[in-house]
Amino acid sequence: MKIFYIANFKDVYSEKWASWFEKNGHAVTRYHLKKPVIGDVKKVKRVIRQVKPDILHSQYAGRWGLLAMSTGFHPHITTIHGSEVLLTEHSKQYLVKTVLKHADLITTDGFNVIEKIKEWGIKPDKIRMVNFGFDTDKFKPIPELKSSIPHLVVRYGTGVPVYDLSTFGMAYRSDDFIFCTIRSLQGYSQEEAPQVYNKAWVYVSTALSDSGLAGTTHEAMACGLPVVITNVADNHLWVDKEYLFEPGDYRKLRDIVMRLLENPKEREAQGKKNREAIVSRNNYQVEMAKMSEIYQEVLSWQKKK
Repeated sequence: MKIFYIANFKDVYSEKWASWFEKNGHAVTRYHLKKPVIGDVKKVKRVIRQVKPDILHSQYAGRWGLLAMSTGFHPHITTIHGSEVLLTEHSKQYLVKTVLKHADLITTDGFNVIEKIKEWGIKPDKIRMVNFGFDTDKFKPIPELKSSIPHLVVRYGTGVPVYDLSTFGMAYRSDDFIFCTIRSLQGYSQEEAPQVYNKAWVYVSTALSDSGLAGTTHEAMACGLPVVITNVADNHLWVDKEYLFEPGDYRKLRDIVMRLLENPKEREAQGKKNREAIVSRNNYQVEMAKMSEIYQEVLSWQKKK
C-alpha cells in the first residue's frame, strides 16, 4: 500500500503514525510542511502524480487538511488533532467543516470531538475513533529513577492560554510543594520524556480543553504516575473522578495533589491502575493495526465506485 502523508512531521504523533506503516512494509511518502499556504497546492499535486499513492492522509484537519482537499485526490483521510475543531475561532470554522465534508473518512481520538463535528453535520458513518497509541515498552515505570523528595511534573505551554498555568500558580503559592515542569514536544525529546516522568511523584494538567485525553497525560499514565487533571474532554473516561478538578479550581487541585504526596500507597495504586488503562486501551501497535484495517476498508470503497 502506498500512503502519502501531508503533515508537520515535527509533531511527534504525525511522525509515529507514518513510521509505523513504513516499518510494516508500506511505501510511505512524507510531505512535510510547517505552515501550508495556497501556493503549495501545485507542488503537492506534482509529487502526487509522481508517487501515485493509494491513499492521501492529512494529519490535522486545518491547514494540512485544506491543502490535501485542494489537490482533489481521493481517497483522502484526515485526522483531527483537536484544536482545529475545539479551539478554532468561529469565523474560520467553515474551512475545517469544508475539509471534513470533503474527506472520505475522518479519524479522531476524542469522543468530545466526534460530538462536535456531528453537530456540524458530519455523518457518523465516515468517522472512526483511533487513538494515537503509545509505546508502553518505552513509556513504562522505572522505579530506580524516582525522586527521593516530593516531585511534580506539570504540563505547560509558554504563552498558550489553554494550559491555564495561572491555576497551577495559585495552587503552588498555597502550599510549599516542590515541582518540575515538562513540555512533551518542546524542551524534552521523546527519548528524554520517560526519564522525566519517572522522577516525578504526580503529574498535573490544568488545561482548559483537550481532544480526548492529552498525549502527555497518556505518557504519564503509561509511566505509572497518578495524574491530577481538569474535568474536560474525555478525561472522565480515563481517570477516576477523585483525581479530576473543574477548570480554575486551584483549591481542589491543591488538595488532591497534597493528598497524593502524603500517601505513597495511594500513589502506587493509582499509578498502577493508570498504567493498566493505557496498556489495554491505547497501545501503539494495536491502534496502528486498527488504522491499517481502516485503510483497507477505504480502498475497498474505492474499488466499488
